[in-house]
Amino acid sequence: MIKKNNLYLGYYKGISEEKDDDCFRIFNFELYHIDSLGAKCSEKIVVKEGKVTPQAYDVLRTLSECSAFNLQQYEVEHASTLHDILVEAGAGTGKTFSMVSRIAYLCNKEVDAVSNIADEIAMVTFTNDAAINMKKRLKQMFVNYFVLTGREKYLKFVEDIDRSNISTIHKFAIGILRGESLYTGLGTNFRITENEHKRGKTYDLFLGEFLEEKECENANFVNELPIQSMI
Repeated sequence: MIKKNNLYLGYYKGISEEKDDDCFRIFNFELYHIDSLGAKCSEKIVVKEGKVTPQAYDVLRTLSECSAFNLQQYEVEHASTLHDILVEAGAGTGKTFSMVSRIAYLCNKEVDAVSNIADEIAMVTFTNDAAINMKKRLKQMFVNYFVLTGREKYLKFVEDIDRSNISTIHKFAIGILRGESLYTGLGTNFRITENEHKRGKTYDLFLGEFLEEKECENANFVNELPIQSMI
């Protein structure tokens, strides 16, 4: 049995693991044994924070072809923060996994790492279920990191997630408007709805109040309104 920090490679009672002939998985850690890589590794190869040499990239490409490692996802997760990234993929292809792994990378960089998820990162989704799923995955990932390393910063990240900007597009936009309510003049208790029925009820309410106010000034106000026929 080998131990690295709090990570045991081998069987350890109480830790859930997946193991087959050529692969060992535990938490976010994967260990592969691939004989065909020997010919490509003439010397020690170190890949750190996504920076690779041409030889190392060739090894990663080969690893992607013969294991569960996904080179495209890896490149997205470790891309430079100086450029925007657009990922187009179908359902179930690992977009959420890549987003979560991307945040893990940003939080673990040696230089300019994210220190406060709530203030530095926003994750916007289409549905509430997706937002809840991302929060759950992020929490589990950082809990795993804490178990593996014992570093308390990961517990802080778990706490940050509860107050982080992980929400639907509508909720995110409302949060911005409420945060700038002093400048927009909307106040902080406004609501936004797309429901046709509710919108119609709102129109009826304000129209009713308007007519009532006008009739107090002129009891014959409604009868004096001009009527225009439409053909």
